[in-house]
Amino acid sequence: MTPENLLSGLIGGLIVGVLGVAGVALVVRAEDRRWRRENRGAARLLFYEVIHNIMWLDMLAKVPAAALTTRLSRTTWDAEGVRVASLIRGRQLSQLATAYFSLAAMMSMKTLLPDNEYEGWIATGDGKRILKQTQAQFATAQTILRDVTEDKPLEMPRFAGWLGVSGGGLVRL
Repeated sequence: MTPENLLSGLIGGLIVGVLGVAGVALVVRAEDRRWRRENRGAARLLFYEVIHNIMWLDMLAKVPAAALTTRLSRTTWDAEGVRVASLIRGRQLSQLATAYFSLAAMMSMKTLLPDNEYEGWIATGDGKRILKQTQAQFATAQTILRDVTEDKPLEMPRFAGWLGVSGGGLVRL
């Protein structure tokens, strides 16, 4: 083999290697964008469920009818909560979860008590207090999810530097 053949093979291998690394970086970046888009979509669905629950909680506060409790929903939270949790952290996640824990308590009381006792419970004392707390918690949850679902720049994760994105800056996804 001549030095020219070795050099051309080395250059060709180097070019293929660089293209491979660039291809992997593009695939990882596209996957990250897809992940964020899907999780943000899950947050939007949860936002609508929160609005739905606020409406029925307000109605329940005005008319303490046991049948209204069956209109409350936690289906989206149960299905998509993990995805939404990946978008928010710390205190906000605790506030969102607390709203759903309070809702679960109200729904549990509905299954434990006969309708007339539940209606009395929700209209007075502990039931009324829990209902007011749950309303306030869902109002907070609505604000949190509104901020998450707005179309604004997201902070890139810390590992983004190796993808060619400098130092965790802001990128529009």
